[in-house]
Order: sequence, then C-alpha cells, then structure tokens
Amino acid sequence: MQVDGNALAGILEDGFGLDLTGSRGRCAGCSGIAVLATAVVVVTPMGTVARCAACEHVLITVVTGGGRTWIGLPGLSAIEVSAIEV
Repeated sequence: MQVDGNALAGILEDGFGLDLTGSRGRCAGCSGIAVLATAVVVVTPMGTVARCAACEHVLITVVTGGGRTWIGLPGLSAIEVSAIEV
C-alpha cells in the first residue's frame, strides 16, 4: 500500500518522542529539502519504506517484530527539528 509521509507520524513519535512528519529533511540522494509528510511511503508486512518524492531515494526504513522496532534513516542527511515549548 502506498501512502504519504503522514503514515510515519505514530512510528516516529513512538521512537523519537515527537511527530517529525512536519519537519523538513534533506535527502542524501538529491539534496532536496522537503517536509517528511510529503515522502512516498510503502507499507508492507515486511516493513515500511519512505522515499524522497523528488528522486525516490530511500529516506526512512521501519521494521517491527518480536516486540521491537528498528528505524533506519539511511537517506536523510539532516532533519530540522523546531524548538519544543514545555
């Protein structure tokens, strides 16, 4: 199933403590900068893969099993995180 980057909201919040889908990331493939919610996400029983909407480079991988979740960020050279007010 192919969806947009908003499908990663819960996974990223569980892993990093905040929803990163509104953050901008830099693709390591094309150096393009875009909000992570615009990534093209493919969800399969084996895992989830987010690709750059511009060049299709793999940005984020997520694999869940055995009560654990592995989040890889192989295609992001940077993520912009706004200051969080408490």
